[in-house]
Amino acid sequence: KLNLRGNFFLTEVKNPVVSVTIAMSPNLISRRRQNVGKTRARGVELDAEYAPSARLKFSASYLFTESRVAEFPANPELVGKFLPQVARQQFAFQTIYRPTQKLTLSLQGRISGAQFDDDLNTLKLRLFATLDVFASYKIYRKLEIFTAVENLFDNRYDVGLTPNRTVAMPRFARVGLRFDLEKR
Repeated sequence: KLNLRGNFFLTEVKNPVVSVTIAMSPNLISRRRQNVGKTRARGVELDAEYAPSARLKFSASYLFTESRVAEFPANPELVGKFLPQVARQQFAFQTIYRPTQKLTLSLQGRISGAQFDDDLNTLKLRLFATLDVFASYKIYRKLEIFTAVENLFDNRYDVGLTPNRTVAMPRFARVGLRFDLEKR
């Protein structure tokens, strides 16, 4: 009924391509893709899954990662800076409920810590949280109707600040039919 997993990691990448800031003004940021000497990511990932019954399952995961520039002979000023677009902490959870063989209901959420949008670590993207819901109903053995709402609370979180603020997709709803072509 309960599964727990965890791992520690250390990853070093030599000569990765990174967008490096060349010049900055209030209205324009100039960047060039360059090979950085080495980046290093280390952290821990924890996952838990609990199924109190065949109809109900809960899962959650947590990720802590510290991703930094480890070497950059062409620009030593960037050594020790966080890599852009990599949050230090992330948490996700999901609940799946199947009250009948035909009906599936799901709720999932994600929380992401603050992260930087730039290599200089000056443009900070705020932490955010989103919640999604999903429902499907099997009409026939291989035909299913579904609906989903992503970003249920219409959270307008930052995805870019270079130099103008760009926000994530607003609430998004979809409805569809899924047909399974696989032979059984």
